[in-house]
Amino acid sequence: DADAVRAGLAIFDVARLTTDADKKLNTLLRKADLSFTGQFNSLYEEWKKTWEANAIYSDPAMYCKNPEFDALAKLAAKNNRQAMLIVFDKFVNQNDHPIGELMWTLTQEKYAYLLDEVKTERAAAPNDAQGRYRIHGDHDNGVLYVEKILKLLQDEVTVPVTDNVQITVSPNPVKDRLTVQVTTDRAARISVTATAAQSRQTKVLQPEANLSAGTHRFSMDIRGFAGQTGDIIAVQVMIDGQLKTVKVLVAQ
Repeated sequence: DADAVRAGLAIFDVARLTTDADKKLNTLLRKADLSFTGQFNSLYEEWKKTWEANAIYSDPAMYCKNPEFDALAKLAAKNNRQAMLIVFDKFVNQNDHPIGELMWTLTQEKYAYLLDEVKTERAAAPNDAQGRYRIHGDHDNGVLYVEKILKLLQDEVTVPVTDNVQITVSPNPVKDRLTVQVTTDRAARISVTATAAQSRQTKVLQPEANLSAGTHRFSMDIRGFAGQTGDIIAVQVMIDGQLKTVKVLVAQ
């Protein structure tokens, strides 16, 4: 690769976030729960202490086969979105390649298709404008993947119900489609309903049912359901008899 670059036949194509994406990441991180960030960084530093023992491996997955990483991943699962943002910062701005394993765990269910887009776009344009081959690695693909995710992220409301349960409603304000995410670390009886303040319509997103531990997502199209700008949708989540209401503004 180095010889090809010296000969002018190739370039090292180092991926970086655009200014807009970097600004958005920093803005979202500033809104983060400082308590969670502190817990995450504490466990992260403990995990980093294990890296030296795994330095002989080129596979980042080998850095993640220890109790320290398991503890970090368990905490991240309690607040997927905020953990994802912290991981983005470490992966992109601190050039932390091993944490890419956790980044993939946190994002693949919802955004895996975006990584396929990155690879397809790379394959379609292997050379730069001067005809030089663009040399890149998995980390560069990861940066471009983060860029695409950040473009889709919108403001949301996250409410910790208890230490074991968290509700996330996005986007806020909402224009077309609303998503409710409920994360629990144990099985629970859960129901989800939404009520528009102006029209008084109510929609059941999830009838009461026993759901397994983990993350569950429920979505609805609000067009024809909510009123005009200024309307508010009250999302009510019942978890084992405990009711939590999250209010979302409608923007049209």
